[in-house]
Amino acid sequence: MSGIPTFDELITEDWFNKGIENGNFVPGHGSDIGQLIADIQEGVTWLPACPDHLKNVDVIEAADDPEMRAVIWQWLEKRYAEVIENLPKGEHLKLYRIMRVDDEWIDDLKTREVTTGIYFSDDPYVDGGFWLDEKKPNEIRLEVTVDRTDIDWHGTILARMDYMTGDQEAEIRMKTDAPVMVNSFSDDDDAYEIQKLLSTGQHWVKDETPSFAI
Repeated sequence: MSGIPTFDELITEDWFNKGIENGNFVPGHGSDIGQLIADIQEGVTWLPACPDHLKNVDVIEAADDPEMRAVIWQWLEKRYAEVIENLPKGEHLKLYRIMRVDDEWIDDLKTREVTTGIYFSDDPYVDGGFWLDEKKPNEIRLEVTVDRTDIDWHGTILARMDYMTGDQEAEIRMKTDAPVMVNSFSDDDDAYEIQKLLSTGQHWVKDETPSFAI
């Protein structure tokens, strides 16, 4: 598929080593690598087998062992293939995003300009496109159409490869300032048809430090 990075383009040795050392392959967005290592040690069936001498050692010690790093690399190769096989097809994709917003945002969506953010999902029933701000009173779901060339495939594939959240979120990450055609939005009471071209706007992430780091 056009625009999709290969495994070698996506997973470099430098990226891999930094991820192991930091305890997270995607800082600010992703699972703790310590949990992946712990599950390999426990013998979770869908993960590669753990070398015998690493089954009962501390996860930090295991992460620093070349054999464990080879096991994690093997899992990444398999995970990449699974993600690529299940990416949505087509030149124009229908995506979804759940947001908590205030009344003013909804009014602006109807009458003026707002930005949608970059995190969406191709599955309306999972939370890859969920934006929670508990201070905002209204939960709405956007349905949009996007061109696949406006998708950040690098970020999308890394997010979908994530050990704990990849399948749960089924994330599609858009490029910043990319156009999205909003088809409709719905809240707890009503659904509204709307054809409006908006922008994803800029990208920011939370400052999060994983619990595991070498």
